[in-house]
Amino acid sequence: FSAGHGNALSGIMDMNFRKGNNEQNEYILQAGLIGIDLAAEGPLSKSSGGSFLANYRYSTVGLLSAMGVDLGDEAISFQDLSFNLHFPFQQSGGSISLFGMGGNSKNIFEAQRDATLWEFEKDNRDISFTSLTGALGAKWIQPVGAQSVLKTVVVLSSMQTERLDQQLESNSFKIIETAQNFNNQSKVAIKSEYSSDLGGGTLLKGGINLTRTSFAGGAFTSEVSANSLSPTSGWLTSPYLTLEHNGLKWNV
Repeated sequence: FSAGHGNALSGIMDMNFRKGNNEQNEYILQAGLIGIDLAAEGPLSKSSGGSFLANYRYSTVGLLSAMGVDLGDEAISFQDLSFNLHFPFQQSGGSISLFGMGGNSKNIFEAQRDATLWEFEKDNRDISFTSLTGALGAKWIQPVGAQSVLKTVVVLSSMQTERLDQQLESNSFKIIETAQNFNNQSKVAIKSEYSSDLGGGTLLKGGINLTRTSFAGGAFTSEVSANSLSPTSGWLTSPYLTLEHNGLKWNV
């Protein structure tokens, strides 16, 4: 893949929010096996051409579990929210977009309080897994002349996961061992790219990717007081240049 995607060799995920409807408000409510979904979009101001787009989803299985419906040996729930605000510049032809997404999920497994029903190693444990993730960003696109565009994107993101495992004694069902694992990661990503159509099927792109990653994680048990990684962080700087001519690419 092109150098602008970090010299990826096997695959990339390049996701973008679409603009909301800047002429009229629209609403959608839908339900399926995965979740109940509510979406809305519309103009922020018809005179400016700005628009908003928002979507919220809540898990169907989580709602049914809250109502007391038994859906198996695990209680699963999740919810997420995403939005995109688009502000065009009428005079310069550029635009700024503010976007974000966030969600959480939880899996709960409770051991049977009858040891004769235990068949697998997991059956004598109470296990909970929780996850939080979120991202907030801004994108600025500005035409430069008739054939060139400057695009800059800044994103702040974070992810947290935790797993708690409590082993039970077969007669009293008291907790005899506890294990806890956690992983916290945050990123600041900045990408600025200048692209220009040189004519004759030739496109020139140049830019820089800046990424700061912070990580902390560890594992704790009732027998081992601490086995954690020291918090670490660092910057990765990746300048790049791509020349494309009639489908052929040269990357630096």
